[in-house]
Amino acid sequence: MRTGTRSRRALVADTLGGALAAPGQAPLRVLDAGGGDGRDAVELARLGHDVTVLDSSGRALAAAQERAAEAGVAHLVRTVDADLDDVAALAAITHHRAGGSGSFDLVLCHDVLPARGTLAQVVADVAALTSSVHAGGAISLLAPVGAPAAPGLLRLDRDLVRGALLASGCDLLDVGGDVVDEVTGVSHWHLVARRRGD
Repeated sequence: MRTGTRSRRALVADTLGGALAAPGQAPLRVLDAGGGDGRDAVELARLGHDVTVLDSSGRALAAAQERAAEAGVAHLVRTVDADLDDVAALAAITHHRAGGSGSFDLVLCHDVLPARGTLAQVVADVAALTSSVHAGGAISLLAPVGAPAAPGLLRLDRDLVRGALLASGCDLLDVGGDVVDEVTGVSHWHLVARRRGD
């Protein structure tokens, strides 16, 4: 386990972008579930990866498209107006089928799970996210440490989410130190896992 803190930008650019794609390897297919304004997606697109941002806010998706255009990576960032509850949209973009494997190399779900309502829903979401990545692909989950920042948000225990990843057929790759969001200053826990073969 690493100690200390890292910025969220360093997390995306270094930990995920560098560790999961070897030099000379084809770009990763990435799903940024609940990706909002595309902050994480654009960082990965700058590294040459093909990113799909899934979010239910049209305003956030427009901001993601604008951010990608400003960064010169609009051709690598696609947006889909849907949320984690929209199983049909998730299935359509991942080509997943019951008992089957997703088509993404990497799935991000950063700062979304605390808004999912119940702990049972979070566990179900982790299973759905796992099904969206192919065997050998990776999942990155990020949530605030400590008390929720707003009413109605869940306080997520890292161990609960770790257990949900293991139960969904993943092996943990990284249980890193806290990540500090450089925009909000909020500390987050971070888990990275790889889906086991089918």
